[in-house]
Amino acid sequence: MATGGLQMSGPALLDKLLKFREGELTGDVQGLPEQLEQICRFLQDHEVQSYNDCTHEVLLGYPDWWISQRSTKRLAIVENNTLDTLYRYISTMYEKGVPLTLGERRTTEFSLIQDIQLRGGKDEMIAYQDLIGTQNKFLRVIGQAMGELYPSFKESNANLDAFVFDGSGFESNAGVQQTLVRIVWPAIIVDKDRAGRIMDFMTNKLIRSEDPEISALETRMKGLHEGNKWGSIWDDAIYMGRESIRMPFNDNVSRPPMQKPEKRPFRPVGAFRFKWTDPTAADLDRIELIASGQDLTGEEWLKLACVRRDHGTPLTDWKAPSFTGEQRARGYTPSEPREGAPSRTGGQVRVRTEGGSPTGPGGGGGRGRGGPARFPGAERVSAIETIERSFIGNLEEFRSQVDAVLSEGGEIRVDGEVLTWTQHGESPARIEFRAHNRRVYIIGQANQTRSLLTAITGFVTHTSDGSGSSATGYASRAATQRASGASRAPSQAFAPAASLAGRSGPTSLARSTVSRPAAVGPRTSSQANEPYARVTAMVFAAETESELTLNMGDRITILQDDAEGSGHSIDRWVYGKNETTQEIGWFPLSYSKASEAGMEAVPE
Repeated sequence: MATGGLQMSGPALLDKLLKFREGELTGDVQGLPEQLEQICRFLQDHEVQSYNDCTHEVLLGYPDWWISQRSTKRLAIVENNTLDTLYRYISTMYEKGVPLTLGERRTTEFSLIQDIQLRGGKDEMIAYQDLIGTQNKFLRVIGQAMGELYPSFKESNANLDAFVFDGSGFESNAGVQQTLVRIVWPAIIVDKDRAGRIMDFMTNKLIRSEDPEISALETRMKGLHEGNKWGSIWDDAIYMGRESIRMPFNDNVSRPPMQKPEKRPFRPVGAFRFKWTDPTAADLDRIELIASGQDLTGEEWLKLACVRRDHGTPLTDWKAPSFTGEQRARGYTPSEPREGAPSRTGGQVRVRTEGGSPTGPGGGGGRGRGGPARFPGAERVSAIETIERSFIGNLEEFRSQVDAVLSEGGEIRVDGEVLTWTQHGESPARIEFRAHNRRVYIIGQANQTRSLLTAITGFVTHTSDGSGSSATGYASRAATQRASGASRAPSQAFAPAASLAGRSGPTSLARSTVSRPAAVGPRTSSQANEPYARVTAMVFAAETESELTLNMGDRITILQDDAEGSGHSIDRWVYGKNETTQEIGWFPLSYSKASEAGMEAVPE
């Protein structure tokens, strides 16, 4: 399972730790080199190449002290005794003041987890004690809502317990203090759809609450930042997204270009029990603190608060919420902003089918050409996903913008403060805009969501603070797209051909910064779509199972390039094989360059 990383000696690891995590180490270092060597060996021995095989990974690919040059930063740790060892090492590093930076990949079924985040000021934020406590009204509203959703706990007088962690501190990318509280409900097994509906239900409860303490808390929240509203306090990316969920006792890593630990690991606050004395009573009776942060060992907290569950674990029986304005829960697929791309005029967007071809007569099932894909694994995943964006404006303004680019492709329906654009026919593709939190949800199969996102990218913005930096050899989708002023979907299967009208010349950051040897010569029509070789020029991190991760120096064989020889610029998506990792998938051609040793340059 090991990836072949070179094992460093204990003293060398200690020197590296002191360099990478300067000023963080606390306590006596006696015996620490030997411990570091054991932890390093354990982590490197459990590294795997394939993203599909990993259960845990390093947050944002941070090059922590134990990582070698050949490290994949992906771990496969599944057996109980191996997990126990991981938990012990996580606890050890936390106690030494240099917590690890690991996250666990969410499984299909998982324990309900809720991250509450509030933006503060430079020197001020709301303390976790203002949200969490046995007499706290905020926690009472949350517990009351859980009792309504899961009445079997109060009816059977079973214990409904929640484990709370605090990860508050300075948020480096935003440059302000951030309140971050995590609540884990080990006994409540959910999937991402149910987790989203629970989040919406709790938001509704908080909005409708007439309790003076809740109103006062809301006023304080908005006083620190106008974006602190009940509808936006939940970080739904932890169960809707593809990024790993940060584990307890692990530190947060700021996004590039900073990309460093923020010295605010998740620390245990306590375990709380919600009690209903009368099973028939609607109201929560009391909240009890059954364990403080010091009452359990680090390993015990980790066992209780890590959320992965075996595939097929039954979801906990519940009473589905019903309230005015309820919408179908959204998923979340983190992706970088497609800022600056030109808007389309109405009627230009044709949402693609599962196979990638246009809908309607004549649409085949292949990748933009009709017929099946020609290489194993080239078919796109047909699962429904959701991409989340923001829109700075009201409902009428959003309707006007959508009308301008999608008027011929579907119909608009308004229900209260929610606008929904639905594609004509039986396609699941749709766009939802919720005016109360100004969030936009693009819903459909992966190829459909990308096509719709391309259409509306001119007037929506990304919801996170993520960014990329090509100066360090790392280039995100956002970095390429911000520099180019346009974006392109994979191999043009996700964007209509009309989107290329009037485009000429290179537009990507890679095209302007990565030197490329001149082409050996024009490829003839008989050579079109024959495999050709490239080498990675910038790191590309896959965000879906059908995309291909590229690391610096990886050699790549391009297996499918539908736009080859058509005049499309280098920022198109192609399908290829990473000869270094033996994985296959889609990636932007602009993240590679012509291979030396006589290999051909990219055909254009």
